[in-house]
Amino acid sequence: MSRREDDERSQIYLLPLAEGGEARPVTNLEAGAFNPVWSPNGQRIAFFSRIEPGSGVESARDSASPQDQPFTMREKLERNAANADPVVITRLNYLGLSSIREERWNQIFVIDVFADGAEPVQITAGPFPHSGLSWTADSRLILYGA
Repeated sequence: MSRREDDERSQIYLLPLAEGGEARPVTNLEAGAFNPVWSPNGQRIAFFSRIEPGSGVESARDSASPQDQPFTMREKLERNAANADPVVITRLNYLGLSSIREERWNQIFVIDVFADGAEPVQITAGPFPHSGLSWTADSRLILYGA
């Protein structure tokens, strides 16, 4: 993980220790990248990035209608009210003190580290955070909480 001169947020870099030289960037995401986890076979890296609605990152939500997956807390509450399904809130700063900010959620991405021109692929989507990623021993699956 590093934040170089041109990076607005931390990105993932690979440093060739055997040959020496400069680190090469693996990611270049506007939202940054964090908590990288190597696959057991050493070919791919899974990592998190905090995605904002409308960030231009392609996801499963892009193909769904906006009514299917509300993204802000205000949208969730409005949808629940319309469906006569109220939400009981017991904490003070639920929506913020003076404004409602767009929410951002940790989403999981995977990149094939050694493929030329490989781009990170977002593998999770939804209006909730993802956490605790771990590869299976055969490097085929990723386990996570959501």
